[in-house]
Amino acid sequence: MDTSTIYVGILNEIYGRPNPPDGDSATEIEYRRARSDGIRVNVYTAAEAPGREGALNRFIDRVRFFTTTENYSDAADIAHRVRRRLEQLASEALSPWIKLGDYVFRADEIVDQGPTISVRARASDEIAYQLESMRDDRFGNRRIRFVSRNRVVDAELGGVRRTTRAVGGRGARDRVAASERATRRRDTGRHLGV
Repeated sequence: MDTSTIYVGILNEIYGRPNPPDGDSATEIEYRRARSDGIRVNVYTAAEAPGREGALNRFIDRVRFFTTTENYSDAADIAHRVRRRLEQLASEALSPWIKLGDYVFRADEIVDQGPTISVRARASDEIAYQLESMRDDRFGNRRIRFVSRNRVVDAELGGVRRTTRAVGGRGARDRVAASERATRRRDTGRHLGV
């Protein structure tokens, strides 16, 4: 568990041997440790488990209080589901989520240079439109909060650039480039250019 970045629990019918002092199984102890250490938790439960022990049913109820679980039907199904989830997590690491004001989307690139943060992202038409509207509002409040996995910054929107490219004759894909030019907190504030 010390070097793990994800906890995958696969629960079928057997709870496991109760361990002192609380009588919890090793699986439940590992699950609680993963949650307390902030590790991503994914739990899969067998859809059909007629012989499931009562202690395991109670553990599953506790897990579902904090975590969304997925049911699986057989070994091939669980292998597919775990592989798919690991691929999703890998893509998140390569393409992190960010939040600009009220809008959450994936960034293709975040360049944090201290007083300036530049963000390049493929954003929906609605998000691109809203960011452009904030950019073009000369008299409104252009203050915006930038949130990523590593940083939270109150900033001022400095600019938005939109690029539209043809994609194999099937339409267009919008790309929003964002950058934040921030000054020290004691100055007028931070500036964000998207």
